[in-house]
Amino acid sequence: MLFRSLRTEYADAVEREVSRVELLSHVLGEQSTRSLDTAAGVLASLGELAGGASGSPQALREGMAQVLVSLPFLRSVSLLDADGRVLAATRRADVGQSVDLRRLFPPGADPRKLTGSLLGNWQPARHLSDLAMDTRARSPEGVGLIPYVHGLSDGTGRMLVALINPDALLGFEQLTLEGEGRIALLTSYQGPVLAAAMGATPATGAYVPGGDLSQHPVLTGPAR
Repeated sequence: MLFRSLRTEYADAVEREVSRVELLSHVLGEQSTRSLDTAAGVLASLGELAGGASGSPQALREGMAQVLVSLPFLRSVSLLDADGRVLAATRRADVGQSVDLRRLFPPGADPRKLTGSLLGNWQPARHLSDLAMDTRARSPEGVGLIPYVHGLSDGTGRMLVALINPDALLGFEQLTLEGEGRIALLTSYQGPVLAAAMGATPATGAYVPGGDLSQHPVLTGPAR
């Protein structure tokens, strides 16, 4: 009887933990999706302002500045030409820099064929200028960003780039994780880790921003 009671208690504890993890996963998915959808809508609106005949550089700069106030999970918003040169930005130090476009897009993406918005992979950088072609600067370990790019539809190849602070996407999860063995990860469908929140568990292996979980059973197994 004692063995059966302990087994039942263990099964109940596992069920409660699974339910808790499923709830956290749902909250994470809803929160990150809502944030990215909002960013995509804002970038589309800015794109109309930048590409419209009635738009002006001053109006665009004011619009980008207002975006940062409205969306605190963004570090900056910039306008780039087809070659990656920064034409306008909420961070003045980024203006005039030539950005390595390969670091803004996931592997295989063609910047010249961009339509709509596209989420890039985690990059070890703090500002857009850290992704410049001629820079060798490195951000402190663990500091990174996620580029979100929106192509303008005016045929110029210009694009708007919003830099997402990955820590801001998982702030709620970081506060709710407790104890060892609990890790919250945000990945793309291809497997690159975009953001991570840890409880008392040390960050190891691929369970860090920039890691690759493309071979993880969650992504390779049958859809649930």
